[in-house]
Amino acid sequence: MSSHHFVKEGQEPALLILDALPFQLAGPLLEWAPLVVVAEQALPDVLNWRIKIDVVVVREERVDAVRQQLLEQNPVRIIVYSQSPFQRALEFLAGEKQTAVNVMVRARDEDFRKAEQFMDQLQINLFDAELRWAALFSGHFEKWMPVFSTLHIRKTAIAQQIQPFSLKAVHEATYESADNGMVGLQSDQPFWVGEPNL
Repeated sequence: MSSHHFVKEGQEPALLILDALPFQLAGPLLEWAPLVVVAEQALPDVLNWRIKIDVVVVREERVDAVRQQLLEQNPVRIIVYSQSPFQRALEFLAGEKQTAVNVMVRARDEDFRKAEQFMDQLQINLFDAELRWAALFSGHFEKWMPVFSTLHIRKTAIAQQIQPFSLKAVHEATYESADNGMVGLQSDQPFWVGEPNL
């Protein structure tokens, strides 16, 4: 990114690391020095990345042990969870008035469901090893894509019909651009669109 781009603090997407996926995936997400939130299960790997951690989400009985691991990282905020580190982290970010978050996670069905509870408060992107999933609260997606580019869709609990434009179905939830040009997906309800990580 060039240095003439300015981002106000708190406007860049936070980075939430739930699963320690390869660092190559995290690198581009760290360019704007976002607020970095790490779930306890990913902490050993993320500490090896030698990046600054701002917040750790941890079970109450593990707070003292995790605090010891983080001595070189101070100051670090520790947020306690009882049920779901993902849900607790999203509650924290929404409460901190963050507007967007990139989440590194092995995106399971339950992760999409938890994220959908916050779609009206946060712009959420889920990054797994293969795909970047964007939550489209507006129900609208439009982008210029080269021919043979693929898009994956995932319906939310309420999205029934998703209308593709300039895309041909490859599988039930996978589309391919027919030509170079603008493509789109439209629904009257929120849905997820997944693009391959480059």
